[in-house]
Amino acid sequence: RTRSVEVEYQTLLEDESEWTAPENIDQFLQYTYDYFVGKGFATIAIGKSLEIVEMLFVAVMLTFLVCFIDYSQLSLVQHLSQAIAYQGTPFLVGVALLFFSSYFSWHVMLTVRDLYKFWSVADFYKRILKVDENRLPTMKWAADTTDRIDGVVDRLIKVPRLVRTRQQVTVLDIANRIMRRDNYLIALANSATPANQNLLRLPRWCWNVLGGKQLLATQVLERAVQIVIMPPLLAYAEAAERRLNSPPSPLPFGSMNDPSLQPQRRVTAMQRAAASIRTRARVLAVVGLVLAPVAALYMTLHSALEYAAALRSRPTALAARTWTPLTRWQCREYNELPHVFERRMNKAHQPAQKYLDAFPRTYLVVPARFGSFIVSALIACLLLLSLAEDDVLVKVEIAYGRAGVWWLGVLGSLLAVFRSVMPDVHVAHEPQKHLNEVTAHTHDAPLAWQGRAHDVAVRDEFSQRYQLRLLLALRELLSLLLAPVLLAWHVPYLADDLVTFVDRHTANVEGVGTVCQLALFNTKGVGDGGKLAKSMISFQAHHPKWCPPPASKATLAGVAAFARATPRKSRAQEQRGDVRRPRRRSRSPDTAPPSSRTNDNDDNVVVGAQDDADRTSRTASAIESSFAQLRASLEHSDDFRAGPAVLRGSSRGFARGGGGGGGGDDDDDDNDAAVSALDNVVDQMVAARIADAITAGTAQDINQLLQESDDF
Repeated sequence: RTRSVEVEYQTLLEDESEWTAPENIDQFLQYTYDYFVGKGFATIAIGKSLEIVEMLFVAVMLTFLVCFIDYSQLSLVQHLSQAIAYQGTPFLVGVALLFFSSYFSWHVMLTVRDLYKFWSVADFYKRILKVDENRLPTMKWAADTTDRIDGVVDRLIKVPRLVRTRQQVTVLDIANRIMRRDNYLIALANSATPANQNLLRLPRWCWNVLGGKQLLATQVLERAVQIVIMPPLLAYAEAAERRLNSPPSPLPFGSMNDPSLQPQRRVTAMQRAAASIRTRARVLAVVGLVLAPVAALYMTLHSALEYAAALRSRPTALAARTWTPLTRWQCREYNELPHVFERRMNKAHQPAQKYLDAFPRTYLVVPARFGSFIVSALIACLLLLSLAEDDVLVKVEIAYGRAGVWWLGVLGSLLAVFRSVMPDVHVAHEPQKHLNEVTAHTHDAPLAWQGRAHDVAVRDEFSQRYQLRLLLALRELLSLLLAPVLLAWHVPYLADDLVTFVDRHTANVEGVGTVCQLALFNTKGVGDGGKLAKSMISFQAHHPKWCPPPASKATLAGVAAFARATPRKSRAQEQRGDVRRPRRRSRSPDTAPPSSRTNDNDDNVVVGAQDDADRTSRTASAIESSFAQLRASLEHSDDFRAGPAVLRGSSRGFARGGGGGGGGDDDDDDNDAAVSALDNVVDQMVAARIADAITAGTAQDINQLLQESDDF
C-alpha cells in the first residue's frame, strides 16, 4: 500500500499542470506549516472557533459580574438569582466593551480568512502532496533516511515550480521562508559583537522591573518589536531585491551593498527605514497608552481564570516555572521551526526543576514544615466536625464570619504552598547531572557553569532564565504600562543601529529573496560561529536528507572530526563537571573485548576505528592544551596583537609531533588531516571574533571569547 501511494504521488507530480505557484509563496508556506502543526483542518477549525468562544465568555462574564449583580444583597438572599439586577455600566467598563467589540470583530474576520486559507491548503495536501488528514497526527515534517514514507517538507520540495523563479527548492529554502522574520530576531537576541550589544537594549532602570536587558524580555514587548521594527526592516530589504529583480548579489552582505545602487540612494533608503521605525513606534505608543487599561483588565481576568483552573487540579501551580521570553530567543537556533524548538525546550523542563530543587532554602524549610503540621491539624479538625454533622461546614460560622467550607479551601491552598517549599526527602539530587541534562536540551552551556553546578551563584543565574510563571505574568502586566514609554522615547534611538544591523546581515538568494545571512549556514566571514555551528548541526539532524553547501560541509566535517576525537566522559567526571577529557589508548587485537572478536573482518574494523579515534584523541587533547596556554599567555601579556599568531602556531604545530605519542607516517598523515579539519573550524568560527576583541585591546573580551571557543 505504501509503495502504491508513493507511485501515485510521483506520477501526479510529473504533471505540472496540476500545480500553479501562489502569488505570496511565503504566506502559503506559513499556512502549509501551520496546517501540519495543527494536524488537519478539523482540529484547526475547532481550536479557532473555541478561541472565539473563550474570548466572548471572558467578556460576558466580566460584564455580568460588574453590571448585573447587586453585591449589597448577596448576604441577604438565599439564591443568586434574587441578587441579579442591572446596576448600570461604569465608564471604564463601557470603554473596555467598545474596544473589545472592535477587536472581537476584527479577530472574527481574521479567523474566517484563516479558515478559508486552511481549506485551500487542505486541498493542496490531499490533491498534490497525497496526504490525508488522518495521517497528519503521526506524520513527520522531515523524514529520516530510514523512513520509507517521505515527510511533508520532503514532498514539498518535489512539487514542480513551487517557486516561480526556480524549478526546484531545498528544505533550507523553505525553512528560510517560514523563518524569515524569526531568523532576524534570533540574530538580534544573540548579537555578540561589541558593536551590536546595544541592539534592542532596554534602559538600565527597566532591567530589574522586566527581568531582562532587551526589548524581548516580555511577550508584550516582543510583540511590539515584531509590529514596529520588523516590517520596515523587511520592506527595506525587499525594496532593494525588487530593484535587482531576483538575481543573487555577488557581495556577501546582500542586495543593500550592490554597486548598482548609488551610495546616496542607499543612505536615503536606510534613513527612510529608520524614520518609518520611529513613526510606527510613536503611533503604537499612543495606541498602547489608550488600550493599556483595557488590555491589563482582560489579561488579569484571563490569568486569574487560568490559574484558578490550574490550582483546583494542581495546587502547586503557583510554584511552576518556565523559560523567560529572552531566554527562549537566545536558545533558539537559526531555521529551527517552532514545533522542533518547543519539543526541545519542553524536554528541559523536568531536569531544570530538579536542578533548582537541589537547592532547598533551608531557612524556609523548617517554618514550612511547622506551618504544614498546623494547617494539616486544622483541616483534620474541620473534617472531624463534618463527620459529627453533615452540614456543619456549610451552616456553622467558624471564624471571622466565614463558614467551614470557605476555611477548608483556604487551608488547603495554604497547605499546598507549604508543601511546595519542602523538598522531597526520597529523591537524591545531583546538581551537575541535572544541569548537564538541561544544557543538553537548551544547547546553551556557559563555560562559567562547568564544574560549578553546586555553586549558589550559578543557581541564581539559572533561576533568572527559568522563572516563576506568576512572576512572569506580573511582568507582562507591568510591560503593558511601560511599553508606551519605551516605544515613544527609547525605540526611536535604536532605529539607525537596527537598520545598519539588518543591512550588514542580509543576503539575497535566488528563489528565496532577502533573508538573514546567518540562516544560510555559510560560515565564511561570519563571526557568530558557535551559534551558527549548533544551528547547522541541529538542522542537519532534523533534516537528514538535506545536502549542505560546500562551506557548511567543511565546518560539519570539522565538528564531526572533533567529536570523534573526543572520548566520552565517565559518569564520575560528569558528576564532578570535569571539563578535561581523558586520553584513550588503542586496543591491540589480542586485548580487544570478546564482543569485537566475531571474525577477522569485524576485528579489523573495530581496531581500525579505535586507532583513528586514538590518533584524533591525541590531537584534541593537544588543541585543548593549546587553548589553555593561549589564555595564560594573553593574561600575562600586554601585546594582544600576538594572539592570532599564538593560536595558529600552536594549532599547526600538532602535526609535527605535538599531538601525542608517535605512530609512524600513517599516524602523521591522519594527524595532519584531523588538524586541518579542526584548523578550519578555528579559522571560520573563532578567529573573526578573536580579531575583533584584539582590536578592542581588552584582556577580558579575549578571555571570554576563548572560554566560548573552549565551550564550543
